[in-house]
Amino acid sequence: MPRPRLAIRWDKMDWILEFLALVGLFLAITQPIYHLTLIPDTVPQHFNMQGDADDFGRKWVIWFLVALGIFAHLGMTVINRYPHKFNYSRAITSENAQHQYTLATKLLRSIKVILVWSLAYIIGAVIQTALETSDGLNSAFVSTLLGAIVIISTSFLYASSRKESAHN
Repeated sequence: MPRPRLAIRWDKMDWILEFLALVGLFLAITQPIYHLTLIPDTVPQHFNMQGDADDFGRKWVIWFLVALGIFAHLGMTVINRYPHKFNYSRAITSENAQHQYTLATKLLRSIKVILVWSLAYIIGAVIQTALETSDGLNSAFVSTLLGAIVIISTSFLYASSRKESAHN
Protein backbone atom coordinates (compact mmCIF):
# COMPACT_ATOMS: atom_id res chain seq x y z
CA MET A 1 0.00 0.00 0.00
CA PRO A 2 1.49 3.37 -0.98
CA ARG A 3 2.22 5.82 1.78
CA PRO A 4 0.11 8.96 1.96
CA ARG A 5 1.65 12.12 0.55
CA LEU A 6 1.01 14.98 2.93
CA ALA A 7 1.99 18.63 3.11
CA ILE A 8 3.92 19.08 6.34
CA ARG A 9 3.30 22.44 7.97
CA TRP A 10 6.35 24.15 9.38
CA ASP A 11 6.23 25.28 12.98
CA LYS A 12 8.52 27.72 14.77
CA MET A 13 11.17 25.04 15.41
CA ASP A 14 11.35 24.18 11.69
CA TRP A 15 12.01 27.83 10.84
CA ILE A 16 14.64 28.11 13.59
CA LEU A 17 16.43 24.97 12.39
CA GLU A 18 16.44 26.16 8.78
CA PHE A 19 17.74 29.57 9.86
CA LEU A 20 20.52 27.97 11.94
CA ALA A 21 21.48 25.75 9.00
CA LEU A 22 21.69 28.77 6.68
CA VAL A 23 23.81 30.70 9.18
CA GLY A 24 26.18 27.73 9.48
CA LEU A 25 26.39 27.45 5.70
CA PHE A 26 27.03 31.19 5.43
CA LEU A 27 29.92 30.88 7.90
CA ALA A 28 31.33 27.89 6.04
CA ILE A 29 31.35 29.90 2.81
CA THR A 30 32.52 33.27 4.12
CA GLN A 31 35.43 32.13 6.32
CA PRO A 32 37.67 31.12 3.40
CA ILE A 33 36.60 34.15 1.39
CA TYR A 34 37.50 36.47 4.28
CA HIS A 35 40.91 34.82 4.77
CA LEU A 36 41.56 34.17 1.06
CA THR A 37 44.72 36.23 0.71
CA LEU A 38 46.15 35.07 4.05
CA ILE A 39 45.77 31.30 3.66
CA PRO A 40 49.10 29.64 2.83
CA ASP A 41 49.41 27.17 -0.04
CA THR A 42 49.66 24.25 2.40
CA VAL A 43 46.89 23.63 4.94
CA PRO A 44 45.95 20.80 7.30
CA GLN A 45 43.80 18.19 5.61
CA HIS A 46 43.60 15.66 8.44
CA PHE A 47 43.47 15.88 12.23
CA ASN A 48 44.15 13.01 14.64
CA MET A 49 41.89 12.11 17.58
CA GLN A 50 43.71 14.61 19.80
CA GLY A 51 42.84 17.36 17.32
CA ASP A 52 46.38 17.84 16.04
CA ALA A 53 47.01 18.31 12.32
CA ASP A 54 48.84 15.21 11.09
CA ASP A 55 48.57 15.55 7.32
CA PHE A 56 48.85 18.57 5.07
CA GLY A 57 47.83 19.32 1.51
CA ARG A 58 46.98 22.10 -0.91
CA LYS A 59 44.63 24.86 0.17
CA TRP A 60 41.92 23.81 -2.30
CA VAL A 61 40.89 21.25 0.34
CA ILE A 62 39.13 24.14 2.08
CA TRP A 63 36.99 24.72 -1.02
CA PHE A 64 36.21 21.01 -1.15
CA LEU A 65 34.79 21.31 2.39
CA VAL A 66 32.78 24.37 1.36
CA ALA A 67 31.39 22.50 -1.67
CA LEU A 68 30.58 19.52 0.54
CA GLY A 69 28.65 21.81 2.88
CA ILE A 70 26.68 23.41 0.04
CA PHE A 71 25.92 20.04 -1.55
CA ALA A 72 24.88 18.48 1.76
CA HIS A 73 22.67 21.44 2.68
CA LEU A 74 20.93 21.48 -0.70
CA GLY A 75 20.61 17.70 -0.79
CA MET A 76 19.09 17.46 2.67
CA THR A 77 16.74 20.35 1.88
CA VAL A 78 15.47 18.59 -1.26
CA ILE A 79 15.22 15.17 0.39
CA ASN A 80 13.21 16.66 3.24
CA ARG A 81 10.41 17.44 0.78
CA TYR A 82 9.70 13.73 0.35
CA PRO A 83 9.06 12.27 3.82
CA HIS A 84 6.82 9.60 2.31
CA LYS A 85 9.97 8.08 0.75
CA PHE A 86 11.91 7.84 4.05
CA ASN A 87 12.49 4.59 5.93
CA TYR A 88 10.57 4.33 9.20
CA SER A 89 10.77 1.94 12.12
CA ARG A 90 6.96 1.58 12.06
CA ALA A 91 4.43 1.02 9.32
CA ILE A 92 3.11 4.32 8.00
CA THR A 93 -0.67 4.59 7.88
CA SER A 94 -3.03 7.43 7.14
CA GLU A 95 -3.54 7.76 10.92
CA ASN A 96 0.12 8.16 11.88
CA ALA A 97 1.62 9.65 8.70
CA GLN A 98 1.32 13.31 9.72
CA HIS A 99 3.04 12.72 13.05
CA GLN A 100 5.76 10.44 11.66
CA TYR A 101 6.51 12.72 8.70
CA THR A 102 6.68 15.78 10.98
CA LEU A 103 9.14 14.05 13.31
CA ALA A 104 11.24 12.74 10.43
CA THR A 105 11.54 16.13 8.74
CA LYS A 106 12.53 17.76 12.05
CA LEU A 107 15.15 15.05 12.59
CA LEU A 108 16.63 15.67 9.14
CA ARG A 109 16.66 19.43 9.74
CA SER A 110 18.41 18.91 13.08
CA ILE A 111 21.05 16.71 11.47
CA LYS A 112 21.49 19.32 8.73
CA VAL A 113 22.20 21.97 11.38
CA ILE A 114 24.77 19.72 13.07
CA LEU A 115 26.40 18.92 9.73
CA VAL A 116 26.78 22.47 8.41
CA TRP A 117 27.95 23.85 11.75
CA SER A 118 30.46 20.99 12.03
CA LEU A 119 31.79 21.80 8.57
CA ALA A 120 31.93 25.51 9.42
CA TYR A 121 33.92 24.66 12.56
CA ILE A 122 36.27 22.34 10.65
CA ILE A 123 36.82 24.94 7.92
CA GLY A 124 37.61 27.53 10.59
CA ALA A 125 40.00 25.13 12.34
CA VAL A 126 41.78 24.33 9.07
CA ILE A 127 42.20 28.03 8.33
CA GLN A 128 43.29 28.99 11.85
CA THR A 129 45.74 26.08 12.04
CA ALA A 130 47.18 27.01 8.64
CA LEU A 131 47.55 30.61 9.84
CA GLU A 132 49.20 29.27 13.03
CA THR A 133 46.67 31.00 15.29
CA SER A 134 45.37 27.64 16.55
CA ASP A 135 46.83 24.23 17.32
CA GLY A 136 44.04 22.32 15.58
CA LEU A 137 40.62 20.94 16.38
CA ASN A 138 39.33 20.96 19.92
CA SER A 139 39.87 17.41 21.19
CA ALA A 140 36.25 17.25 22.40
CA PHE A 141 34.88 18.01 18.93
CA VAL A 142 34.39 14.41 17.74
CA SER A 143 32.86 13.31 21.04
CA THR A 144 30.51 16.29 21.08
CA LEU A 145 29.51 15.74 17.46
CA LEU A 146 28.79 12.04 17.93
CA GLY A 147 27.00 12.71 21.22
CA ALA A 148 24.74 15.31 19.61
CA ILE A 149 23.81 12.98 16.76
CA VAL A 150 23.09 10.06 19.10
CA ILE A 151 21.03 12.18 21.52
CA ILE A 152 18.97 13.81 18.77
CA SER A 153 18.39 10.55 16.88
CA THR A 154 17.47 8.66 20.06
CA SER A 155 15.09 11.42 21.13
CA PHE A 156 13.31 11.38 17.79
CA LEU A 157 13.11 7.58 17.73
CA TYR A 158 11.65 7.61 21.23
CA ALA A 159 9.09 10.28 20.28
CA SER A 160 8.20 8.33 17.16
CA SER A 161 7.63 5.04 18.97
CA ARG A 162 5.86 6.65 21.92
CA LYS A 163 3.24 8.37 19.77
CA GLU A 164 2.87 5.22 17.69
CA SER A 165 2.09 3.20 20.84
CA ALA A 166 -0.65 5.65 21.76
CA HIS A 167 -2.43 4.86 18.47
CA ASN A 168 -2.51 1.09 19.11
